[in-house]
Amino acid sequence: MRTRSERVDAGFFEAVAARHPAFRFVPVLTREPGGTGRRVDRALLRACLGPAGADRLAAYVCGPDALRRSVTAHLRDLGLPRSAIHTEAFSS
Repeated sequence: MRTRSERVDAGFFEAVAARHPAFRFVPVLTREPGGTGRRVDRALLRACLGPAGADRLAAYVCGPDALRRSVTAHLRDLGLPRSAIHTEAFSS
């Protein structure tokens, strides 16, 4: 996402994260103050994995083809098995 106004159902995901400690919602805002200021890259994904590592995690990736391919490749490099990465196509 570029800005907060583009977030879809952010309140839902924030509520899920508040109720389930194992769930993390990490919105990436590339064009807004207080956002990450960058795109999803390997360093950001590594930071999101945290100390638990990749062996007990699942990732859900939604976006255009290039984003999904890039993020999936980074997650695989960081140790997530393909079966733990779930993707959904989205185009703008």
